Amino acid sequence: MPLCSIHYFRWLPNTDRAFGYLSGLRDANTAVVFVHGFLGNSIDTWQHFPSLVDALSDGIGWWAKCDLYFWNYPSAEQTFNHSAFQLREFLKRIVPVPNLQLLSFTGAFSPADQEYIRQSAAQAGCQPAAG
Repeated sequence: MPLCSIHYFRWLPNTDRAFGYLSGLRDANTAVVFVHGFLGNSIDTWQHFPSLVDALSDGIGWWAKCDLYFWNYPSAEQTFNHSAFQLREFLKRIVPVPNLQLLSFTGAFSPADQEYIRQSAAQAGCQPAAG
């Protein structure tokens, strides 16, 4: 377990209960976004995860360089399209010009879904990695 906390809690302004655990390291270079499922919320779903990240940072050092964002949305009260639009706007605030080659997926995304998301991101102005 680390001797001190690496990440610091922050409510994110102009959001509906979204929050972050931001790395205290100057060379933090990764944003990890957590999205709860249907009928969940950002607090109850992920409440114990941030403490695990600092505990794991000794053995898995790359966690220490990650800013963690926990997005909240009213899943049962709005359409999927509206939620997707809000998530896209949230992501643009966190990483205005993401590197598409670093975009990775976890969960039930088919290869076709992944390609659609990549194409949509490119159309929205995301940049491919410099080669």
